[in-house]
Amino acid sequence: MLLLAAIAPFVQSLAFGFVLDDTYAIRRNASLAGWPSLGRVWLEQFGGDGGPFFGLYRPLTAALFAIVSNAGGRWPLWFHVMALLLHAGATLLVWRLLRGALSSRPAFLAALWFALHPLHVEAVANVTNTSEILVAIWTVLLALFLRARVAS
Repeated sequence: MLLLAAIAPFVQSLAFGFVLDDTYAIRRNASLAGWPSLGRVWLEQFGGDGGPFFGLYRPLTAALFAIVSNAGGRWPLWFHVMALLLHAGATLLVWRLLRGALSSRPAFLAALWFALHPLHVEAVANVTNTSEILVAIWTVLLALFLRARVAS
């Protein structure tokens, strides 16, 4: 049910093209061309040269974009699928973290709130902002890791 809640509100984004910052970070970003881009993105600013992201460094996000770009032929659909899957994964991780501290119902309701919150619209529909979802994923993974270390 959490997966459905995380995906259903955003499924219409699968029909979107590149929106807003996606134009610069993906469509016009020559740095994503070819598989050597997987190494190149770790050495360059986010969005490549000439974009509006001067000074931003997001190599993990750029590496994901490079993988999807090269595997999916820069078709926007695959970037939106990636965003949906990342959001669904983040939702499940939030549930798992909360389930370790709360009983089933409150943990489920809080994860459901996370999945459905309107704040996530931009992070899911605008592919460039999937970096926000990645921050949530890494933060929850760190919390789960630390909890496991404390428990052992």
